[in-house]
Amino acid sequence: MEENHQYRKKKGQYFNSFLRNQSKFYVNAFSIVDRKAAIMIRINSMIIPVLFFLSNDMDAIVFGKAIALILISTSIISLVFAVNGSRSNFFRYRMLSKQKGNARTAALKEDIFIIGWHDISLDAYKKIYQKVADNTELQILNHAHVTYKMDEYLRKAFTQLELAYLAFMIGFVLSSIVFLAGVMTKWLG
Repeated sequence: MEENHQYRKKKGQYFNSFLRNQSKFYVNAFSIVDRKAAIMIRINSMIIPVLFFLSNDMDAIVFGKAIALILISTSIISLVFAVNGSRSNFFRYRMLSKQKGNARTAALKEDIFIIGWHDISLDAYKKIYQKVADNTELQILNHAHVTYKMDEYLRKAFTQLELAYLAFMIGFVLSSIVFLAGVMTKWLG
């Protein structure tokens, strides 16, 4: 009997360590998303006004207008993806919650309790919170639900950032190729 108790105690400790590590992972992943999105937003926010400012001088470069057009269009696309990847999606979840209407609120139980993604009164919130605090199984179910939502959010955020970097690199490579073609045309022409 004592051996079974020790096993369950160790198992609980391992699970708590797992949850702590998983929480650290999410904090670090969200930090990475924010940093990478901030980098892309800063870079693209600088490229666009500089190209608009220099647009009259682009005629001096062979294919200069094409280079400017490529960089501006891919920077705007990259900027949109970077901003979309870093936003919290809170309003999206609220709109989905409202679209599902009262049926979701009426069916809301303590096993799908997620902070901020509900549309219930404070008293109902407190009752559900107390039920979750008193029941280990509900805590695990809620953790699984939140983990699933966080994974979903991170997957979408990293996909958006990947597309932002891809758009930026395509613009950089294409504009470099067009610039080199212009230089070659000038030298050979």
